[in-house]
Amino acid sequence: MVRRFCLSASVLRALLAEWRCRARSRAEIAALQGCTIRDLGLARSQLRFEAEKPFWRK
Repeated sequence: MVRRFCLSASVLRALLAEWRCRARSRAEIAALQGCTIRDLGLARSQLRFEAEKPFWRK
């Protein structure tokens, strides 16, 4: 069975904007320095997990 999705242009634009935002945020997370990570009180593994997620995943 093939699923077909019909998205309106406005829904598609919103989805693409959300994906771009996620991709940008994850790139910024990946670029964080060690001192900033420590200041945030997070482990590198937590940030790596988030940064490596594909843009379409929440």
